[in-house]
Amino acid sequence: MGEKRIYPRTSVKLKVLITHTCEEGEFVFLLGTKDISDGGIFLVHDEVEYLPPVGSVVDVQVQELAIEAPVVKMEVVRTAGDGIGLRFVGEI
Repeated sequence: MGEKRIYPRTSVKLKVLITHTCEEGEFVFLLGTKDISDGGIFLVHDEVEYLPPVGSVVDVQVQELAIEAPVVKMEVVRTAGDGIGLRFVGEI
């Protein structure tokens, strides 16, 4: 099976705040990025208690910048043992 990625990835270390609102409540957690592309990001985690399921739309905001970053909508497209893949949805 060949490479499915459309956009080239860039390795970058950023802290990202994720907010997921669902029937069970609101879940907010801080994860670190592994890489980013024009299509999405991959976030790494050390065993967290909750990760949004594939198909969920979450609010994402980069932290610790000189100015407040915008909150963008992203969709969970995959989960892995070490992280979670998100793709941008809507306008960035």
